[in-house]
Amino acid sequence: RRDHAVPISRAAQRAQRRRQRQQESRKSHRRLHYLLRYIATSASTLLPLSSLPSLTIAIMNRKSSIKPRKKLTIKPYTMAPPIDHFATSSSLLIEAARAILHKRSLHKVSQDVNAPSGATADPVSVTDLCTSREELYKLVESLCQAKHGKELFEKVNAEIIHAAKFVLAKMETTQLSDLLTLYEEFSQYIFYIRNIFLALDRSEKKNIYDIGKNHFRELVIQQNLFQSVVIPNLFQSIKALRIEYSLRLLEQTDFVVEGQQSDFDVKNGVQMVRDLGFYDELEELFVEESRTFYLKEGSSLFEGDKLQTLPKYIEIAQKLLNYNHSLVGKYFNSGSTKLKIKYALEECLVKRFMGRILGTNVADYSSGANQFYALLDKSDQTLHTLYNLFSKINAKDELYNAVTLWGKARGEAFVSESNPIPSLLSLHKKLCNITEIIQNKGIIKIVLETVLNEGGGNKVPQALAKQFDETLRGKNTTATAKSTDALDALFVLFTFIVNKDTFGMHYRSLLGRRLLKEDSESLDVERSVLSKLKGECGAHYTSKLEGMYNDIELSADLGVHYAEYCKNTQAGGVVEFEPKILTTGYWQQPPQHDLHLPQSLLDHMKHYNDYYTTKYKGRRVVWQHSLGQIVIKAMFPVKNSDSKPKIYQFALSQLMGLILYQFNPVDDEESPRELTLPMLMAATNIPEDEVIRCLLSLSKSKDKQQRVLLHNKNDTSTPRDRKNPITPEDTFTVNTSYKSNKMRVKIPMMSSKMEHNAKLAEEEEQISEAIMRDRNHAIDAAIVRLLKTRKVIKHHALLAELMSSGVLKFSFQPQDVKKRIESLIEREYIERDSNDRNTYKYLA
Repeated sequence: RRDHAVPISRAAQRAQRRRQRQQESRKSHRRLHYLLRYIATSASTLLPLSSLPSLTIAIMNRKSSIKPRKKLTIKPYTMAPPIDHFATSSSLLIEAARAILHKRSLHKVSQDVNAPSGATADPVSVTDLCTSREELYKLVESLCQAKHGKELFEKVNAEIIHAAKFVLAKMETTQLSDLLTLYEEFSQYIFYIRNIFLALDRSEKKNIYDIGKNHFRELVIQQNLFQSVVIPNLFQSIKALRIEYSLRLLEQTDFVVEGQQSDFDVKNGVQMVRDLGFYDELEELFVEESRTFYLKEGSSLFEGDKLQTLPKYIEIAQKLLNYNHSLVGKYFNSGSTKLKIKYALEECLVKRFMGRILGTNVADYSSGANQFYALLDKSDQTLHTLYNLFSKINAKDELYNAVTLWGKARGEAFVSESNPIPSLLSLHKKLCNITEIIQNKGIIKIVLETVLNEGGGNKVPQALAKQFDETLRGKNTTATAKSTDALDALFVLFTFIVNKDTFGMHYRSLLGRRLLKEDSESLDVERSVLSKLKGECGAHYTSKLEGMYNDIELSADLGVHYAEYCKNTQAGGVVEFEPKILTTGYWQQPPQHDLHLPQSLLDHMKHYNDYYTTKYKGRRVVWQHSLGQIVIKAMFPVKNSDSKPKIYQFALSQLMGLILYQFNPVDDEESPRELTLPMLMAATNIPEDEVIRCLLSLSKSKDKQQRVLLHNKNDTSTPRDRKNPITPEDTFTVNTSYKSNKMRVKIPMMSSKMEHNAKLAEEEEQISEAIMRDRNHAIDAAIVRLLKTRKVIKHHALLAELMSSGVLKFSFQPQDVKKRIESLIEREYIERDSNDRNTYKYLA
């Protein structure tokens, strides 16, 4: 049993090689033995086998003395030809060439030696000499070997000139087809001649085919056939093809084009021109003719009798360029001609009308006459075609500038609207589509940065903050996915705003309202917006916003602990009390009112104040009643006294709830209470304008049954208007017949448009003052931080550093920086250099 290979020793390997050599030696001797035996048998000499080894040795010894066999060489016949061999042979060849010209058979040709070589073709006598093209070729070869090539070439050249004249003499009309027929006949003739005289062609090193074409070309020039026959017919045919295609584009299919040559004649005519060496002249004339034709055609399409709209013109121009590209490739088949025609047509159809196509005059847009702006509004396939056309003429920059002007014009019109954000979002979407087509995303940044920050850039940030507020409210959003997409689009606009501090101030004010009224769609969505703002502007920008979220979360935790505290200390009462802690630096502070509150609320406020000051030492609690919300449980009697009263829950502001609370019966009064404006002001200590707003909100409704209070106008002599809707003599009572389909009714605070605008103006003024105050602090901090690092800096370097660093999230002017420098000098943060007033030093 062998499980693995056994290694062989070196001695065994040597023995194995020796046996192989012996076997090969025996085989070679055996083959030699058979060979010698065969030789001996064929020589009829039978040798005994015993003599074979000696014979083998003798042959091997004489092998080196055997001489190689000589090669067989066949030499040409050296007999001299006859004396008249050249004359006879050349005459025969010339007669054969004439027979080819006259399309006679080569098998019987005459040998009229006395006929001159340049004479006209006369009827020849037929002899019994039979020949063929092969014999003629051998005859030419023998003449060339006999050194008669030069004389024979002269005779052949004269015969070719005669043939060219003979062929062109048949030209009877000025049609291109006739000239092409004659040229085809001559080309066939010269082809046969070259095949017969190929040996002459090689010996004299002259191309007979080219020489024949040159003779034909010279005759065409002498007879002016190129200018009078070729060019007019070719151009007329190509012009007819172009007119037919243009009419087909204009949907005029019933028009008949006259003077059109066949497609075959046009293609062969261009090939004939190329063969004869006229192609450069033809190309130059063709390019000039194409330029003239399409200058006229473009003018008629853009502003003439064939006037088209801009999208239609762009479509036609692109199709005309494509058609001429295929036409030149089909008939001319030349790369240089394609490029020249391409450049000429692009100049005539596109570059010439570039200013009118782009319509860079912004005033045309307002009048509706600028078709280019209408094209950008659609941003369809036509714009892609226009981009391709402008790319071909290297006019992308002009197109980019026109699109930029369009975007700025549209943006300026949108910014002037009351709520420009929806229009700006649509503009951004269109810019994305347009820049994707024209492959330049930088236009979006140029346009939006100019539009959003024009005129100081305060209107758009404020409107954008309001749009964020509307999107984040739960009542205006039906689906989280839709709100997320809308927020992403709004955040794109935010990235292009320079005055981000203005946006931040308004966003903080609106965020406070949403958090206090619990009107947000989702705190997770709010947090995602906060994280994006933090990533864009930094942690310092969102520090107050994060503090507001933390206050809401802390208030919820404190509410749970306060409920346990009330349970353990027997504090509170039947009224549910949920206070929210607002840090002073994070929230905007509204005006405070010292109200006359019910005892139940005062008790809760006292207990919560004790709880909070005990939990957090050194803090002071200030109650903001104007921001509070309250839910009042109201019971209204029904007509049937035996039935239970109808119970509703009114969700309203704390001021409105305090006024409505005054209408509760006192000391078991059965009749509803009637209160006037002065009585309510005295009972609640609320300002007059706020009491009027609350009364209007409670007594004004489209449905009279849903009015909580009834307004009794006792003083009819005093005129009523928006400024004076309620007089001191008017009384208000509870509507005992109140009805509503909802158990929980939300009553918003009502205000007139004038009051609303006045309130908004006041808020805007407060926010503007806060923005300017924050900007001054930001500029001061940036200057001090920079001087603390540099110690000494010049004024221009300071301005350049502030503008390039990006620390300030708003736009500013050099005058603003100068004012803050003067303020810092007065407060002794920095000082001027005594030798150079433009140099500032940091004071440690």
